[in-house]
Amino acid sequence: MTRRGLENQPGFGSDSFLDIVANIVGILIILIVVAGLRVSQAPVPTRPAAQRCQVEPATRSDHSTSHVRANTSRVRSTNAAPAVATTDGGASQPSRRHATASHRTEVPAEEAAPTAAADQTGPEPGGEQTESPEATAQVLPHEPAPPPDLVARAVQLRKDIEAFEDHLDEIGRVYRRTAEQVDQLRERLGKLRQELASARTDAAHAGRRLAAARFDLDEARRQLARLQQEWERLQKMPRPVHRIEHKVTPVSHEVHGQELHFRLSGERVSVVPLDELLQRLKSQIQRQRDWLIRFRRHEGQVGPVDGYTLTYVVERKPVPILEELQAGRRMIRIIVSRWELVPGPDVVEETAVRALDPGSRFSTALLLAPPDATLTFWVYPDSFSLFRRLQRAAQERGFTVAGRPLPFGVPIAGSPFGSRSAGQ
Repeated sequence: MTRRGLENQPGFGSDSFLDIVANIVGILIILIVVAGLRVSQAPVPTRPAAQRCQVEPATRSDHSTSHVRANTSRVRSTNAAPAVATTDGGASQPSRRHATASHRTEVPAEEAAPTAAADQTGPEPGGEQTESPEATAQVLPHEPAPPPDLVARAVQLRKDIEAFEDHLDEIGRVYRRTAEQVDQLRERLGKLRQELASARTDAAHAGRRLAAARFDLDEARRQLARLQQEWERLQKMPRPVHRIEHKVTPVSHEVHGQELHFRLSGERVSVVPLDELLQRLKSQIQRQRDWLIRFRRHEGQVGPVDGYTLTYVVERKPVPILEELQAGRRMIRIIVSRWELVPGPDVVEETAVRALDPGSRFSTALLLAPPDATLTFWVYPDSFSLFRRLQRAAQERGFTVAGRPLPFGVPIAGSPFGSRSAGQ
């Protein structure tokens, strides 16, 4: 039985092994009983009594020599049947030898011992051996040999017993290997049971998650149904009409008079005191004129006013020779090459609703402004809707409005090389 065959068969248990052992023992018992019956039916032999007969020395008497020779010939004629010798290994073998030359007959050790002892005693002191024919007849009787078929059967039985013992050993080895495989399978079964328990736990968690997902799906379906109903209701309602205001001829012109500046950022408006800051800049340059003449370029700042600070750059420029000749003296021109407004944390900003209320800073600035003044709005991208509302309110009051859009991060700035505002 190969290992592959064992692996393909069902698990080998201890009950099957005990059944096999019981069957083998039963077969052995039956064979032994059969052998015993055959042995009992055979004729009962007596223990073999053979005696080695040796020729006495020439010193014995003629009567003793002739008597021994007669006994020896009698033994030789009696031992004509085959004898059986048993080996240590348990197998019986026929071993008969015809003593034709040496005139001696072999006997078992336990019966030959008295004869050997008698031989060792030697001749009687008289030098002659006196032995009666009756004594010789009692020593030399020969037991009949067992039948050859019975001997062969016994040998075959011993071989069968040895084969069964070998087969039993093989079965024991197979049983041990099978027991090891059973232990391995049990260990593997334990691991599989643990994995199965873990898989069941994961399946339970997955089932709970699936139930939660189904609940969410049902809720989403209900919400979708509500949204569909709302959408259908809105589809049945009349659509609102958006009123678009526009001007037929939006013509603008450059501003040369007084300007009021406003900064629009984050949907809030703040008043920019640019004129007051520029006036402070002129006064500061007049005070520092002597100091500025000695330097080619100077940077400074004025303010803050209403939360705004004005930073500037002053540069010294040469005067053309023609102008110096006309003036009759050497001249130096100091100009503001660039200015920039920086809003601080104190800047007051107002929403559209607050700016249009009476008493707000925006409304107050409009009340104090001359009728021909231009309102310049510096607008960032997030405040165009606020610009339209303030533009409408300012134009209703008769003011010219100029819009100057600015990208995010670009401050309000000016220079002699800049452009003027265009108002409507």
